[in-house]
Order: sequence, then structure tokens, then C-alpha cells
Amino acid sequence: ILSITGFGHDGPDGGRAGYDQIAQGEGGLMSMTGESAPTKVGVPIADLLAGMNGAYGVVAALYERSRTGLGRVVRTSLLSSVVGVHAYQGTRWTVAHEVPHALGNHHPSIAPYGLFHTGDAPIQIACGNDTQWRALSGLLGIDDDRFASNRTRVGHRDDLVAAMEAA
Repeated sequence: ILSITGFGHDGPDGGRAGYDQIAQGEGGLMSMTGESAPTKVGVPIADLLAGMNGAYGVVAALYERSRTGLGRVVRTSLLSSVVGVHAYQGTRWTVAHEVPHALGNHHPSIAPYGLFHTGDAPIQIACGNDTQWRALSGLLGIDDDRFASNRTRVGHRDDLVAAMEAA
């Protein structure tokens, strides 16, 4: 048996109706999405994640039943599924004590990694390490000590984005 609720099966919110956008907001996802105001994800992500988590749970329960002969009830919720995808951001808080916030189309700890405007259309660039940065900066003609390492590029993200978009 699979049961998916909005906000858990018991506790004070166990009986609340579940709506994707409400779960995104209460789960903190909207505070990390967009650029300034909380923004919902463009798809019903809480609904989709809860369904996927439920399906994984059912497959695991069926496997267990084939081995033990015992059935199992699988339960998940929209809210727990949204909170579950905060793995990176949760680690960011527990390790670095940084409160995640919206960065629009840019990665919180890698730069450059995001959407950049050009003369024709926006492009996505994901530069995952310093070796890749050296190759990209050479192509763009950007030679600036502030951008020598990922840490300094993240620290000067606004300047980096401006330099890349100018190039």
C-alpha cells in the first residue's frame, strides 16, 4: 500500500490538504528559487518528487515481500519530498553555517556556473574547476586575479558575470 499526503500522516498537519506550491513554500524551496522574491519551480516538483519517492518505496517493499513474504505500508508526503531535496543546501548550513538564498540562475558555490546574457540569446555555462576556467577565460580574454580560483570567483560573482557578459 502506498499513501502520499501533503504534510505527513500524523502530527498537527496530518490532515491538511496537500498542494504543490504550498509544499514548495513551506519546505523552503521557493526561498532558494528565483532572484529576489520567493519563486515556485516551473513544474509541480513536490507532486512529482512525492510520486517518485512513493514508487521507489513500493519497489523496495515488493522486493522485501519477495524475500520475506511480509507486506509493508509505504508513506511519504509532498513536504518531506521537498525537504529531502535540500541535501546540498542542508549541508551548506550544517557545515558552513551559510543560510541558502536565491541566486537566480547561478550556482551558490561554483562560478561561473549559470545563465549568461550574450548579444543574441542567453547561454548556459558550467565551469566546474580551475582548469576549465583557465581555458574559458583564455577564450574570453579575461585575465583578472580576482577570478584566479573558484573561491575568489564566487566572492566576486557579480564582477565575474559582468566581465563574461561584456566579453
